[in-house]
Amino acid sequence: MSQEPAFATSLRELRTRADLTLTQLAARSGVSARAISDMERGVSRGPQARTVAALADALGLAAPQRSALLTAARAGRQRGTGEPAEPGNRCPLPRRLPDFTGRRAELDAIAARAGAGPAGAVVLVTGSPGLGKTSLAVQAAAELADAYPDGQFFVDLRGTHARPPSATVVLDRLIRAVRPGVASVPRSRDAAAALWRSVTEGLRVAVVLDDAAAEGQIRPVLPAGPSLVLVTSRRALPGLAAAGRIVLEPLPTTVAVGMLAGIVPDRAAQVAGLSRLADLCAGVPLALRIAGNRLASRPGWSADDLVARLAAEDRRLDGLAVGDLSVKAAFESSYRQLSEVGRRLFRRLALVPGATTGVPLAAVRAAGPPAVTAAAFGELLDLGLVRQGPDGRYSLHDLLRLYAVAELRRDEATGPR
Repeated sequence: MSQEPAFATSLRELRTRADLTLTQLAARSGVSARAISDMERGVSRGPQARTVAALADALGLAAPQRSALLTAARAGRQRGTGEPAEPGNRCPLPRRLPDFTGRRAELDAIAARAGAGPAGAVVLVTGSPGLGKTSLAVQAAAELADAYPDGQFFVDLRGTHARPPSATVVLDRLIRAVRPGVASVPRSRDAAAALWRSVTEGLRVAVVLDDAAAEGQIRPVLPAGPSLVLVTSRRALPGLAAAGRIVLEPLPTTVAVGMLAGIVPDRAAQVAGLSRLADLCAGVPLALRIAGNRLASRPGWSADDLVARLAAEDRRLDGLAVGDLSVKAAFESSYRQLSEVGRRLFRRLALVPGATTGVPLAAVRAAGPPAVTAAAFGELLDLGLVRQGPDGRYSLHDLLRLYAVAELRRDEATGPR
């Protein structure tokens, strides 16, 4: 017979000494009675530090008792079921950006959705490649951590990869993350989803499902109870019912300049150069971060020096790459998912004069019937490769247009062009 975890024993004894029932401790701490019961029974061996702190506050623990309880929880997280925890099963949030800038309206919208009522909330964040969907979701989950004391979890759904994980694989990771002592997770998707709902019943957790490929990856993973699910995707996912929707746009110039100044504070006084650099990056956060990192790694460069290197349109996308970050690679991962008709339309949008276009002119450029062109625009919209204005016309931001030009030159002969 296995020995009861030290954390379980300590928590139960402390609650008993305080003369509190499970329900009373739950009301004081904001941690669900079900979660506290799991801790005291040794099912949840190592709750997160924020949850333990809430319990310690509710129990009115003195510093030595508080420290001992936190130590016991930490030991439980390390031991788990007697074997080292697998990093892939812990599902921690990525480190949030220390210089995260802007998106206050979007963060407030997520917070409002999360606090709208006792039921759980689902928020979908969509937008073109490179607009910072993941960073926004992680920032929101971190800011709302106090409202979800039973844990914050993150799973990469790899929606732009050839073989994204199934819902069953995602459920296995999350169930083991929330309840490390679980013996096994059913291989059937429906049975695993039922276990997930049972595990999360009464809990307040925040789950980030990043880069979703389709609604089928998400629906079975929605937890029970008053939890928050933040989904990011390049796709619109119209079949995801009852979800709040946030569509990201490029950052305004003033916010983009602030982001650059946060990355390279020693260049913050070079306002004119940073403003020009922000324009060359089209307000795309990924491009801005790459440009900022390039400046930070070159102490001898001014903002104007980098502007000069990025000024030539045919070299700009190649210049917006550093380390494992690349604007071109981000665009390419969406472009590869288009049908051949969709790719041809995207490439040939580079030939359309003016900032916006409608279906008739685009159909002429793409050499296809208007109905086929309209369907192809639907593909581009779904993958965030074009924007559609209130007037129904379509547009590309400057970096996507440069990518379209590059693909046109690479794939189509000069004569037809």
